[in-house]
Amino acid sequence: MDLEIRSQPLHDEDITPWDCVAEVSFEANDAELVSYTPPGDDLYRFPIQSGSYRVRVYVSGVETVNALGTEGQDQYRIVLWPAPYQESAVLQKRVRRRGVDLSNQRH
Repeated sequence: MDLEIRSQPLHDEDITPWDCVAEVSFEANDAELVSYTPPGDDLYRFPIQSGSYRVRVYVSGVETVNALGTEGQDQYRIVLWPAPYQESAVLQKRVRRRGVDLSNQRH
């Protein structure tokens, strides 16, 4: 997982390599953001100022994770910046199963 704290959002970036990209707003009342990864890994703490933020989450490779959630080629990126509240938005959503893109196929 990659976490980036910015002063402003990214513009005109290529999100096509990612399976899912979504944004949400939140209010931070604490001065610390805590990230936890699967059991056995550490807690990571990142200082932030109190206020309104926007977070963009990028996800790919989730379909490669085993049933226990302990192995796979999944990747995550989180970008955070100060911003007023906005509605949540899904910027990209691609459905994959065993590496095959099923987004445009009828079920």
